[in-house]
Amino acid sequence: MKVRTHTRLESSSTDLLKSVIGCTDTAGNFWNASHSAAEALNAKCNMLSDFQDPPKTAWVATEIWPSAAENGPLMRLVGVTSSMGYVQHPGLYARSAIVAEGFNQHTFLKWWESYLPAPLGAGVDRFFSNVSDLDAAIRAVRPTSPVEGGIRPMCNASDPASKEHMTKMLQFGLNCSDGWWYAPACEHQRDKCIPVVLGEFSWNMIDWCQALTRMNLPMAVTWLGWPQERDVVRQLHHMPFLFYWWYPDDAFVDQNAKQVIFEDSYLTIPQSMDVVTALWSGLNEATWVHPRGKRIALGSDIVALFQTMSFTAEDLQGMMSERAAGVPDDVIACRWLKHEPNRQRWEDWVPAEHVVEIQVKAAGTRAIVLFAWGAGSVVLNMLLIGGGGGCPPPTRGR
Repeated sequence: MKVRTHTRLESSSTDLLKSVIGCTDTAGNFWNASHSAAEALNAKCNMLSDFQDPPKTAWVATEIWPSAAENGPLMRLVGVTSSMGYVQHPGLYARSAIVAEGFNQHTFLKWWESYLPAPLGAGVDRFFSNVSDLDAAIRAVRPTSPVEGGIRPMCNASDPASKEHMTKMLQFGLNCSDGWWYAPACEHQRDKCIPVVLGEFSWNMIDWCQALTRMNLPMAVTWLGWPQERDVVRQLHHMPFLFYWWYPDDAFVDQNAKQVIFEDSYLTIPQSMDVVTALWSGLNEATWVHPRGKRIALGSDIVALFQTMSFTAEDLQGMMSERAAGVPDDVIACRWLKHEPNRQRWEDWVPAEHVVEIQVKAAGTRAIVLFAWGAGSVVLNMLLIGGGGGCPPPTRGR
């Protein structure tokens, strides 16, 4: 349920919009560029002669985590934010089987105080693999896509790929050893450390190290890269360890993972947050001519829609389960829209005066909730834009 791009954030709103969402050229054709940097480069309106800056018919509607450092430039550049209509739960997770085993032995592995060193804590290291065994297993995992140097714990000063990150860690007095950062609570008894596997370094590696130090928890932390973390969690299902995840997301739905709950006062990382959108501020100046001749301001209406829409836990659970089963995004979107109990909900999100009959070509994009196409028409086609797969687009738009 994310728009992801590997392109760097550029200095101009034009470059940002083209690289993240796509753009509309002077002929009124919408070009999707959200899947990859290559698609962004191939978009016809990538040429300055074919694209106006600031653009009037392209806009940003992407999932943003306010806590993520890399989203700062995007939020500063774009300016306007609004709720996405659901709450995200990022944090450290354990497989439900581990949590159940702990509960059977009177240890509540969903609560952070259980992880304190014995005798204060419950000696929970017995429920988890030790770092050396997990380290060896991680290095033996076969990646599903090529990884230069193979999958490995990245908290290593001698690894060229980690050089910049290690410099940042040293600025905070954090040092790694053989691929892992060891918390002070178990630094001198490393076999007692509970292994924690993160995705990307930028996903709060330093924050987690500092938080675990404040809480005096005996943990060892590393990052692998998000694709590599997915491979490790899925392939090492027989080895118990903590891993970073968030919900709603489909990556580990089959693991039925349970989040470890910390006291918020110890964390700089929210354990739950309202996911927001970033909307290009110039959208407030954009207008669309209704077929009946009425000019409609797009910006205020789009912001109002984001403020109105909401999705339930049941909605998200169903969508994520379908994604985990391999159901295409557009099919999931279409099913949700066509499910009659949902109709009144999404109709309430779209102002009645903007109801028009429209025909929209399937773009195959994974942009979220709204889709700008053609001369600025906006089509509500659920969370993940569909339109294909035999499902006609809804008849409300603007």
